[in-house]
Amino acid sequence: VIFLSLVTGAASIEPSKQGRVGLKTLIFYMATSVVAVVIGLILANIFHPGLGFNVVGEAGVVGKVAESPSLAHVLLNIVPTNPMESLAKGYVLPIIFFALIFGISLALVRESKNEDMAKWAESLYHLFSVGAETMYKVVAGIMHYAPIGVFVLISIVFAQQGVQAVTTLLFVTLTVYIGLALHVFITYGGLMKLFGLSFKKYLKGSYEASITAFVTRSSSGTLPVTLRVSEEKLGVPRSISSFTLPVGATVNMDGTAIHLAVCAMFIGFA
Repeated sequence: VIFLSLVTGAASIEPSKQGRVGLKTLIFYMATSVVAVVIGLILANIFHPGLGFNVVGEAGVVGKVAESPSLAHVLLNIVPTNPMESLAKGYVLPIIFFALIFGISLALVRESKNEDMAKWAESLYHLFSVGAETMYKVVAGIMHYAPIGVFVLISIVFAQQGVQAVTTLLFVTLTVYIGLALHVFITYGGLMKLFGLSFKKYLKGSYEASITAFVTRSSSGTLPVTLRVSEEKLGVPRSISSFTLPVGATVNMDGTAIHLAVCAMFIGFA
């Protein structure tokens, strides 16, 4: 899903606009992700989720020393030596890097002065586009049955931990939801007011995508709906949304950032 979506998105935008759109998108995604993490950490330090909840037992008290990788190591690992291996093993960053490079290159070939080359590039683009739509259908089918698996997993936790697990996990969920609400209304609402956009129109237009995301808990599963409502109800050009939204669905998960920040503090307090 990640590979096909990003190749299609990167290849759909005009090469002359890729640099400007890509830079603005990267800055926006990085800024909102940082704000999301900060919101999650602040709320976790205020509410202290997991305090007194012994989820790991006495054996978990003894920590393990872990060394963080160097910056050079992280950057080198982003560039895949074998893209197929990265796809097979699910290494997300190398997949994103290769997909963007491949998509940008495909966009350049689509603009080639060689008519035969441009024609075949257009066919390849449509092949990836159809492949992405097919994977969206596959993911949508999986999402119908995912709640069953989640229910069973949570039932095991409740059976093992008792009533305390219910109250503690509900408190964690409430903390995350407060963070999500603050992020939507303060961060996004503030940015829209700054740039003269209607926040009310945004909430009304994105309602369907928001509900789908809430139910499925999947950015990739929600992506087809997000693409449709952004174009039909919010007036975002397809050439922009088809590039920015697939990228955002994989690298700009603000809700996940808030959730992980709260859960990290939850584990620390527990």
